[in-house]
Amino acid sequence: MSPRFADSWPDRKEPSYLSAALVPTVDLFLKGAKQDDGAEGLWRIHDSLYDLSHWMDGHPGGKQWLQLTQGTDITEAFECHHISPKAESLLPKYFVKKASSPRNSPYTFHKSGFYRTLKSEIWNVLGTKAHQFHPRTIMYIDSIALLFLSSLVLAAAYNSLVMAVVAGSTLTLLTVMAHNFFHRRDSWRMYYFHLSFLSVRDWRISHVLSHHLYTNTDKDLEMMLFLPWFDWFPHNQKSWVHVYLSPLYAPVTYPFIWLAQILTRVFTKSLTPPDALCLIPPVLMYTVSSGGLLQVLLLWGLTMGWGSFMFAVIGLNAAHHHPEIFHQGDSPREDRDWGLNQIDAVRSRPDESNQFIVLTTFGDHTLHHLFPTVDHCYLPVIHEAFHRICKKWNIQLDTKNGFELLKGQIAQLSRTEPNHKLKYL
Repeated sequence: MSPRFADSWPDRKEPSYLSAALVPTVDLFLKGAKQDDGAEGLWRIHDSLYDLSHWMDGHPGGKQWLQLTQGTDITEAFECHHISPKAESLLPKYFVKKASSPRNSPYTFHKSGFYRTLKSEIWNVLGTKAHQFHPRTIMYIDSIALLFLSSLVLAAAYNSLVMAVVAGSTLTLLTVMAHNFFHRRDSWRMYYFHLSFLSVRDWRISHVLSHHLYTNTDKDLEMMLFLPWFDWFPHNQKSWVHVYLSPLYAPVTYPFIWLAQILTRVFTKSLTPPDALCLIPPVLMYTVSSGGLLQVLLLWGLTMGWGSFMFAVIGLNAAHHHPEIFHQGDSPREDRDWGLNQIDAVRSRPDESNQFIVLTTFGDHTLHHLFPTVDHCYLPVIHEAFHRICKKWNIQLDTKNGFELLKGQIAQLSRTEPNHKLKYL
């Protein structure tokens, strides 16, 4: 399953989940982490083990985060999810013992390193805003939700293909915005995400605990789940189908990505109660439709297919895939600081002043990766501090516009040679 290329970090053990099945799942990813991380059924942070079981009900972010991560190394998640120093000050109460094995991660979080220095500065700038939802974010997402439901009603009432496409487009925007909520403490608005067949639980694993922490590596499920069809890793054993055909057939698969996600949960028997929320749109459409069930299903299918297509176009070309962006197999920078390696695996767009566009297109992506629990509408507040710290560390921040990222993503699918001359070297 694992692509055969030279590892960027030869001292790191290949993740166990890669050999567990032909196609990985979020649950296999967690099972593999429990085998690899040396947490001994507890929660590992750096080189210490903690028993947080008595803290689950009191965890401000909600108990699901601790339930999912028990028995794993949560160092990266703990560091980037807790900007305030308060969480770290509570850890001694739950300390059990030192870990008996070294961390199986390529990344570091030295107190005098880039990320810890930056995080301290960002906390000084944001303060309690780091934990808050911005009123504008709430207004935007609720307005788009209302627009989506209104479009559905009009599509069903007038048997309108155009309104079904409008509904699919607004559902795409709603789904991207809902992603801003499931990164954070539990909130009912994060369940807007389920209207698109996607799952908060699964994406908290594949997106938050995998992609955000180990970006563009073999522990990034947003790379690995696509691997049977798309291979963004640079290696010389890439098949001719991946090199020459995947850029052509990729768009054909986009309308089915949402459907594939819920079918995976059906066949793996991992459906959860919130998955029933995806039935709200067809039930609402059937209620107001003057046609029959088949007509409603066709309109709903068009809505979901178009929404899935737009979601894939936005998401797969948002920030990560370009020959000038680090992918495992490329030569990494010598400094293994997690924050620096995140910057290497992400590109923001040059002009991101419109907060609505940022919220609906995975914008301001570099800062979002560094501080995923900060509301997108508060990210402009920390731009100055971020650039100041980067200048102090002699870090040159590169940007790519949307067209460059689109071309780069296609080129990355065909790239077979590792890049040993990335700009940070």
